[in-house]
Amino acid sequence: MREVFRRWWGHFSGNLTRKELQLNLELWLVNDGPEPVLVIYDYWLKSKAAQLRRILRASRVRRVHILVLTSWHQSAKKAGRIATEFASLRLPQERVVPHYLANTAEECKTLQSALVRSEWVSHNALLDETVFRILPGVVPSWDAIYDARLSPFKRHELAAELDSLACIVYQTHPGMDREHGLKIRRQLNHAHWLNRVVNGAPKRLSQPEVNEALNQCRVGLCLSAKEGAMLASIQYLLAGLPVVTTPSLGGRDVFFDPAHSLTVKPDPAAVAAGVREMINRNVPREEIRARAIQEMERHRARLVAYVARITGEQESSDPLARWQRWAAFNSGRVNVGQLLEQLRHFR
Repeated sequence: MREVFRRWWGHFSGNLTRKELQLNLELWLVNDGPEPVLVIYDYWLKSKAAQLRRILRASRVRRVHILVLTSWHQSAKKAGRIATEFASLRLPQERVVPHYLANTAEECKTLQSALVRSEWVSHNALLDETVFRILPGVVPSWDAIYDARLSPFKRHELAAELDSLACIVYQTHPGMDREHGLKIRRQLNHAHWLNRVVNGAPKRLSQPEVNEALNQCRVGLCLSAKEGAMLASIQYLLAGLPVVTTPSLGGRDVFFDPAHSLTVKPDPAAVAAGVREMINRNVPREEIRARAIQEMERHRARLVAYVARITGEQESSDPLARWQRWAAFNSGRVNVGQLLEQLRHFR
């Protein structure tokens, strides 16, 4: 893949404006033939549809597969709307083949029942385990940590009875859920808030900063009733933290194991008791991380096999080695100009 990238450096850049060339996409190119396969989150797909149309026109690829990572629970009602929603993006239907990667086996069946091309590959399996890891020599300072945006569905109030609590927060848009966030900060005024506040909003932590914070805690919290696979949940596990979770829809429990996770009632007292229990279990951090990576590898192998099936490639005898090549090639975001150079290979 890197050789292909270098070979076609400079091609097509004249077909797009400077602004479009500088645009970064949350987008991966995950194969090297015979047909390109792009991976993108559903929320980025919608907001970047115009750029994708320009990319397709400029590259002149005959056909492209788009693997869409689902960011929220896929109900039957939501699955039924997908075809209409994808058509509204106005991507050339004769050249674009959409596929939706579900975070649970049940959601995959729901999508397939709605005649949506789908495979069960949790987006949590795509996380870089070399970033989220156990740091040697770190002594925990807090019993529990909750990494979640300050939105009502995250249910921060369920952590109210924890005496030793750290919080990582973020906002997807400036001012989003501001009043709710202020309310939660007052309610959890005993917590240690790890984000610096800049111009009235929490400054987002980098991934290494998040990992450092996780290593300073003993248990990770997952408190929403419904969302997607919840990236924070797999970050906890890769840093070696056991998890206290409430019952949920969306797929975060796919990577949980009874040895290192505990499901409790959505009640502050139950959450606090669950944290105490998980601390007392004293599960080795290395064991928690190893089990998470083992499950991630199953999903990665399934993704490699699925890409081979939809493109007609020969299935890899070592799917995890192929996954590692993809991951190395796609480190960081993909620039539009760079993506065009990569797609030049597929003409």
